Amino acid sequence: MGIAQSRGHFEWNEPVIKYWKDFGQNGKEHIRIVDVMRHEAGLVMFTEEVDLAKCNTKGVKEGYLSKVFEKMRPYYKK
Repeated sequence: MGIAQSRGHFEWNEPVIKYWKDFGQNGKEHIRIVDVMRHEAGLVMFTEEVDLAKCNTKGVKEGYLSKVFEKMRPYYKK
């Protein structure tokens, strides 16, 4: 990510949805790239059961994990 940013592909404070529109579901539209990289985006738990058999290279290429992250809801400790 650091190399991509240094080459001008994105800025840290940009919202994730600028590059990944469907990520903005379930209250995540305000999350910035820097929030994700600092583990401050509130994405601390999956909101649905994850099929571990699909958490491999094939699953990534087929978009399985993308769909899981798109459905997640952020959680912030009160």
